[in-house]
Amino acid sequence: MTTQTVDGRARRSAPLLTSADTRTTAADARSPFPGPDFANDAASPVAGTAFGAAHPGRTLRLDVAGPARLVATGVDLTDVGRIAAALQRTGPALVRRVCGPGERAVLDQLGPAMLPWALALAFGLTEAVVKAAGGIPPGGLLTDVDASAVLDRLGDPAAEGSTVEAAVVVGGATGQVLHALAPDVTVSGGARRIGPQLLVCWVLATGDIR
Repeated sequence: MTTQTVDGRARRSAPLLTSADTRTTAADARSPFPGPDFANDAASPVAGTAFGAAHPGRTLRLDVAGPARLVATGVDLTDVGRIAAALQRTGPALVRRVCGPGERAVLDQLGPAMLPWALALAFGLTEAVVKAAGGIPPGGLLTDVDASAVLDRLGDPAAEGSTVEAAVVVGGATGQVLHALAPDVTVSGGARRIGPQLLVCWVLATGDIR
C-alpha cells in the first residue's frame, strides 16, 4: 500500500505495481522506439533542449542547450514486463489511473504489442515528473502529466539504446509546483531503452529562476 496526501488528508491506495507483476516472457520483446541515432540529431524536437546519448546501454548524457537554466529534473526506471502484467491483471483501470485524455487517445490507436511499451513510457515519465516536483502535491494527480507528445513519437521496433523525446505538459497541482520554481518553466521528457524490457525515463524542467 502507498500513502498519498490529497487536500491535506492522508489516503491509502493500492500500489500501481505489485510483486506479482513479474517480467513477462512474451515472444515480442522488441522495443517500438525510433532508431538509436535519434538522440544525437542536432535538430532536437524540444525547443531550447538537446539530449545527447553516448555509449548505448552504459552512459546517458542529458544536455540543456541555449539560455534556459535547469530548475528541476527527475529520472525513473520502468520495467515494461511488470507494466504488461499489471495491464493484463487490471485492464483499463490502470490506463485511466495513469493516463489523461490526451495520452489515452494515443493508446487507443495502438495494437496489443505496442500498448505495454506506451503505457510503460507514460508511467515512467509521470514518475519522473513527480520526482522533479518533489512528490505528489496536495490535490495532485498522476493525470496532471500529459506525455502524449512523447508517446506519439513511438515508432517501429528498434535495437537496444534507442531513444524517444518530446515536450511534456504538466498541469493541475503538480504543474503549479513546477511553475513556482520558474514562472516560464518548460518541461521536456524522454526515454531510452537500456535492456530487453527496461526503460530509463527522464524529465528536465527549464526556465529562468526568479
